[in-house]
Amino acid sequence: MGAPGRFDGAASTRTYTLMGADFFSTLVLPRLFERVPAEALSAAG
Repeated sequence: MGAPGRFDGAASTRTYTLMGADFFSTLVLPRLFERVPAEALSAAG
């Protein structure tokens, strides 16, 4: 088994699910969404 290749968000078809307590969605998710590149978002649809 070889090493995994470099992640390409624009070409990825993976789906991710994030779960956490209420404070997670209030404090962490807004900052996370600011840092997600536009290319990764466009790959989702």
